[in-house]
Amino acid sequence: APGGQANLPRWSTFDSRPRFNNNYLGLRNRIAILSEAFAYASFEDRIAATLYFVQETVDWAEAHAGEIRAAVEIAETRPLVGTQLSVRNRIALTHPEPVDILMGAIETRYNAAGRPYNNRLDVLTPTPMWEYGSFESTEDETVPAAYIIPPVQQLQPVLDRLESHGVPMRTLDASRTMVVESFRIDSTSVAAQPFQSVNERTLWGAWVEGEQEIPARTIIISMDGPHARLAFYLLEPRADDGFTDWAILDRWIDGDGAFPILRSHTPIL
Repeated sequence: APGGQANLPRWSTFDSRPRFNNNYLGLRNRIAILSEAFAYASFEDRIAATLYFVQETVDWAEAHAGEIRAAVEIAETRPLVGTQLSVRNRIALTHPEPVDILMGAIETRYNAAGRPYNNRLDVLTPTPMWEYGSFESTEDETVPAAYIIPPVQQLQPVLDRLESHGVPMRTLDASRTMVVESFRIDSTSVAAQPFQSVNERTLWGAWVEGEQEIPARTIIISMDGPHARLAFYLLEPRADDGFTDWAILDRWIDGDGAFPILRSHTPIL
């Protein structure tokens, strides 16, 4: 935390990765609201609080429907090819000065079986904290005009997942020679501990430009539509929650060390 108040507590959001559903909806150019009831409130209070929160959210959305539609329309139609998007992020300070966070209080009670539990008290105490409620990029990458998946790679797990996410794909009718980029892997690491039964993978390397013959039946993902932000994040090898991170490409990466998906900065017509 900045300044001479570094000893203040920190109020922090969870991280930016779209494995958390509301962040994923943002990649789809939609707005998501996360509702969480206070963990130590009674069941009755949690139900009531959730009901009131959802009602207030819906009322606000109705009152600002025009603004919401406009924001979604801008996100849907904004050209992304050639721009910089983040592939890795960190939680960032939202305000340059501390803000007051309303903190509750709990007391220990005992249930009918004599077991202790924490019960929320009807107390709200404004407490100055550093608010880390934003994200900032630690690594950017340029959005290409298209991603290229050659048929020789037989990347059906990737194609199946792209389809399930609703990403449009088309097939190249005839082979052609073109300038493309391939990702040269310098090093890789695999997480020692699994997350949801997957040992996540991180790649390091660089995109290198060169001329290649692209065969017929190659899959092309054009980046000129509303799906571009999502497709970029899923396919970029350095994305912190994409297909590479989730070990979906491991069997191809472990082969000859080459990343099997190409990209082009020129539209493929």
